[in-house]
Amino acid sequence: PPGDRAFSHGNHHTTSLNAVWLLCRRQCTWNAYHRRFNETMFYKAAEVMATNGMQAAGYEYINVDGGWWAGSDTGHVIRNSSGYPEYNKEKFPHGIEAMIQFVHSKGFKYGHYTDAGTHACNGDKPMSEGYEHQDAFQFAAWGADMVKVDACADTLPPEVLMTRWMKQLNNTRRPILFSNCHNGCQTKDGWQPWCAQLSNMWRSSRDIQPHWTDIMYNLDSLKGRGKFGQPGAWNDPDFLEVGIGDLTWDGSQLVADENRAHFSLWAITSSPLIAGIDFDKAQQSVVDILTNKDVSCWEWNEKKAAPTQTDQPGRRWQGNEERLHAFMETPPLLSKGH
Repeated sequence: PPGDRAFSHGNHHTTSLNAVWLLCRRQCTWNAYHRRFNETMFYKAAEVMATNGMQAAGYEYINVDGGWWAGSDTGHVIRNSSGYPEYNKEKFPHGIEAMIQFVHSKGFKYGHYTDAGTHACNGDKPMSEGYEHQDAFQFAAWGADMVKVDACADTLPPEVLMTRWMKQLNNTRRPILFSNCHNGCQTKDGWQPWCAQLSNMWRSSRDIQPHWTDIMYNLDSLKGRGKFGQPGAWNDPDFLEVGIGDLTWDGSQLVADENRAHFSLWAITSSPLIAGIDFDKAQQSVVDILTNKDVSCWEWNEKKAAPTQTDQPGRRWQGNEERLHAFMETPPLLSKGH
């Protein structure tokens, strides 16, 4: 069961089970840069996060998203004669291994990305379907500590694909957190039972957008599903939009409240805290929210399930009193509109 397997896929690897939710804090390139990134942004993120309080607050992973492969945005994924993927040398001129080593040298872990299907979400192909062995072993050889597997263009049942990935990641013998992005988990009342058995985290909703109504939509996807969140296993309502889009810091009370509420609600629900800020533009106020020590008091008892939404009057979220220090009341701000 997920509660016994710690921070890895399957049951083959173990690691510390201290502050469960803290070990699922990350910085990802997608929100700030989409596919317009290069190695410099990773070097800078590692340097800045090691000194600006984010690492001390528990942010542990620095992740890439789509567009790292050779041939990105040309319609092709370049693979060698044995089918192993190659990285984009224009984006990583000093080598992706060197970049990952630098991330590790600063005390962080590195998260990688791929698609489960025959081509990537932007149409580049061939992607990972049929190449699970090559991709898992290449990512592990580069030094990946996490792999996010998206769900574009898959032609096989999700359980088949996720089983392949779980087995291949375990076969690398490297502890790798396995993130399932949209690959067939959701049912009307919960999740397919194999989701928590095969992966460490699974997306609960559509891709989030930096608008309050979208944030509330993704939050609602967790309703009634708190019991599925356990140590080593997370319901994932997608990235944090703190400091992004409509939540870009402008000094107004409304934007400040939205950013604080968004971050607090993701913490209360034991969701992965995946920031996506541009360190060249981020206001200190945004970093202060992401590293808020008062929110860090919601550090979960590792033997309890995640809090869940409730229909009780005056209460939107509740959990075991040992695990949830206080109930989050429902002020007007937490409605779906303004």
